[in-house]
Amino acid sequence: MTSSPSRSDPALRAVFDLAEHLTSCRPIPADSRELLRQALHEGITSGFEVSLYAALGLKTWGGTSALRKVDLLRRDRVLRRLRKTVPEWKDLSSSAAARAMSASVKRYETTRWPRERDQVAGPATQPYSTWWSFLRNGIAIPGERQLSTILKMEIQDGFEFRAGPTILDAKGAQR
Repeated sequence: MTSSPSRSDPALRAVFDLAEHLTSCRPIPADSRELLRQALHEGITSGFEVSLYAALGLKTWGGTSALRKVDLLRRDRVLRRLRKTVPEWKDLSSSAAARAMSASVKRYETTRWPRERDQVAGPATQPYSTWWSFLRNGIAIPGERQLSTILKMEIQDGFEFRAGPTILDAKGAQR
């Protein structure tokens, strides 16, 4: 699979489109609008016996839920941005950056976190503010191997793709 769940799952994409619309007034694409309309209609006509979540087909039995996938994608995006903002990490290979980031978070957890965990605000400098935020909010920090995989992903036009860039023609078709 070359794209993230947000790209391949129309219902999840519709939820992202709605969130973008609500936060930035970006128009909702017609296909997402129709999925959302149908799900709302089903929820309303059933007296919400069918949740919007279930009507969109996002309710799962086992595996990773759509909400969990969104949280993981968000965490991964933060980690990739963090790598680019810390000068010592931005020019390293993915595996070397993952090793350095992993060592940094381990040092933070054992030295600073015990003193800073109960503070109202986290540290002002990176990477410590990210580590504090993750730990404070119970966000799992991946190990070195998984972090290396995450860092290999690129963000393009709001979607995530593994490895190198995907080249599209003027109509959006892959070349």
